[in-house]
Amino acid sequence: MTDKNALWQKGHDQEVQVNQRALIDKVLARYSGEFTVFRELLQNSDDADATNAEIHFNTQAYKDRVKSGTPKQHLKEGSSNYALQNLKTRPLAQWIFRNDGMPFRDQDWDRLKKIAKGNPDEKKIGAFGVGFYSLFSITDEPFVKSEKQWMGFYWKNKGDQLFTRRGELASPPELSPSGKPWTSFEMPLRQPSPLPGLLIDLARFLATSVTFMVNLRDVSVFVDGLRLIQIQKDIGPINPLSLPNDLNPTSTLNTMVVKTLNSQEISISAHLSRYVYYHSIEKSTGRSKRGPTSFKDLLSPVFTQFASTSRPLTPTEEPQDWTNDEADPLEVLHSSVNLHIYSAGVDVTLEENMISELERATKKKPPSTCSYSLIYVSLISFYVLITI
Repeated sequence: MTDKNALWQKGHDQEVQVNQRALIDKVLARYSGEFTVFRELLQNSDDADATNAEIHFNTQAYKDRVKSGTPKQHLKEGSSNYALQNLKTRPLAQWIFRNDGMPFRDQDWDRLKKIAKGNPDEKKIGAFGVGFYSLFSITDEPFVKSEKQWMGFYWKNKGDQLFTRRGELASPPELSPSGKPWTSFEMPLRQPSPLPGLLIDLARFLATSVTFMVNLRDVSVFVDGLRLIQIQKDIGPINPLSLPNDLNPTSTLNTMVVKTLNSQEISISAHLSRYVYYHSIEKSTGRSKRGPTSFKDLLSPVFTQFASTSRPLTPTEEPQDWTNDEADPLEVLHSSVNLHIYSAGVDVTLEENMISELERATKKKPPSTCSYSLIYVSLISFYVLITI
């Protein structure tokens, strides 16, 4: 029998072909979840040290007005009701997400066009390099702008191979409220579609996300240029604590050792237009049901999902038709909640074989330190958050 090595020497190389469209589709099929696109973009923003982020939902009519230089023309056609009528079913043409984190460097642009090329920084959450490609769940041609440059993605000849094109922007980017340039991700929708779920659910998701982010402080949602949701986080000073005498600081396998303890207070504020609550009315059960009417109700599923005392939200009285209501649907309702965070600074020491396996799987070294935090909400409710 001929030896494999001898056969190998007489063979010739052939490139393995990858159907990139099918690959992305199959990756996304295993990467599902509520508001997946925004979850990934928010985490990318936090990794880029952004403090502000915005989500824009735009109809084709609004895009046309922006292009013609009259983006606010819809407000002159009667009232704010005109801009919000039939919002549940009115098709959107584009989503835009933007943040004011560190502008893209050459290595960032290079990593953006490589599937599964994750962030090599072990202190950042992103590991597998598929977060950005979640955008392809809704669009075929995402367009990215950062500082002076842009990059567009497209399927050449409408086929299965993905290409990019890169160039210089004609004008400098807009600045965020903090004075930093926006990095934007424009997503023309593959198919026109309505809002991705109820606005109250999106507000709850954003409040949860901002609570757990390190750097993000302000996230807003706009529909055709109208701000309907704003979630803000204020952070108090860090207060060092002494290690309790009865605390064993070392884990069972000696892989983790608690080195420091501290406490901190944070405040999560929600500024929601009245329309956000109107939009949460559901007709599917044959009766109207109004969404949460206070910030406590807005966040209650976040902090009671693992508690035995959790209870479902109870419907309130059926509201009147908001289009005939004298109240302004753009009136902003304010509320907030205060949380206490107790954090442990932990040193991590792993065996070499585990380090090698983690590096093989995530394409970066595991962190040597991590933060283990308890979020204290009430006398009976403690919840664990692990951040690296």
